[in-house]
Amino acid sequence: MQFARNHLCSPLCAALASAFCMAYLTHQKTPGSYDPNLYFLAGTPTNNGAEAFPVTLYEGLSNRRLKAVREIVSKVDGLYSVRQNEKTIFVAHPHVIPTSVCIIHAEDPSLPDDVPFNNTKLVPIENKEGLSESLGGATKELFPLAGENRTPAKGTLSTISANFGSQRVGTDDWSAYSSFRFYGGAGGPALSTGPFGVVRDRSVVLSVFGHDFPVESLPASVGTSGELVWLMVLTGNYSVLVPATTMENTIEPKSSASRTMLAHDRIRNKWQKITTEGTKSRLRIFGPWLCAIVALDNPGHISGPGRQNERAVATDRLPNVRQEYENLAGRESLFLGILTLQNLADGRKIRIVTGQEDSEILRVQGDIVLYRVNDEIYQARIAGDQLKDTTLVVKDDDVPEIHWAFWSR
Repeated sequence: MQFARNHLCSPLCAALASAFCMAYLTHQKTPGSYDPNLYFLAGTPTNNGAEAFPVTLYEGLSNRRLKAVREIVSKVDGLYSVRQNEKTIFVAHPHVIPTSVCIIHAEDPSLPDDVPFNNTKLVPIENKEGLSESLGGATKELFPLAGENRTPAKGTLSTISANFGSQRVGTDDWSAYSSFRFYGGAGGPALSTGPFGVVRDRSVVLSVFGHDFPVESLPASVGTSGELVWLMVLTGNYSVLVPATTMENTIEPKSSASRTMLAHDRIRNKWQKITTEGTKSRLRIFGPWLCAIVALDNPGHISGPGRQNERAVATDRLPNVRQEYENLAGRESLFLGILTLQNLADGRKIRIVTGQEDSEILRVQGDIVLYRVNDEIYQARIAGDQLKDTTLVVKDDDVPEIHWAFWSR
């Protein structure tokens, strides 16, 4: 059994422990060395509450502290949502009804790029938002907005392009949904879920304001007409989904605490069943690496491991992390302090025991893994059947709000 970092874990975590570890590519840099091209984004979505906090772009320093590059969103506005793909981050604000999207470009993170898109302040329809990636490489964020009487029965679609040019914002460009993408949910105490589609004519169809968009094909053995399908992740290369009517059947006995899902290698058109730890784990994907924050259903509202380590007071700029977990994600889900990575291309698996509910994998690029444990960020290298050269790269006050990371060119 190989661990990138070992922490004390609750008896429940230990009872659920199972080991996997393998390898990926090689990276030329020495893990743990200061990388001036590594950036972190810190923010707390509060789209369901009155509080608001700023969103800040940071870079790491050689003394393992954070250095602010620029404030992306002010405390007055607060954060609604963040969508990230390999090259771009879309930051929607203000926090209740977004009217603008700040776009962070990996090739030039210091460049301000704030695009207004919702001048009439219509209400966005959650779980239908996402990204669109065309074959030509253009990336857009999709925002369906409730129209007449602010109900989801009628509405419009705003598309915000990451590409500079005269047409940054489109209206009712429904064809963008044909390349709909969802990269999963970031960590932290905020609530997170993926979109749902429905099976029609051997496809998973998203329905938005009466418009239907096939976003994934299905093999003949999967799904029945009208069946709901939970899209855990959906990229140009991979998808992971769970047909809703079989969700209970795909949950293994509690002693094993795992869930079986369907994964599709869309390039090779190869389907497989995969098993992830936990019955309520939060998934996110980087390239072929499917990352999980392992969690169980939590009807008893049990506190996750390490909650006593979390920030227990709020400031003007930083939330009360402990309270956020108690009231939001940590109330319905028991996060076990376990992170997993599974390579959908070749089946390799890695497991990290942190012993801290507030932990997550921030990025996998090449053979380098960045992961956060409360107020610390670690970097490790995938080699052979283990994680090597695990090094603390950042420890600072605002680290618990960092849920996104990237390397600039």
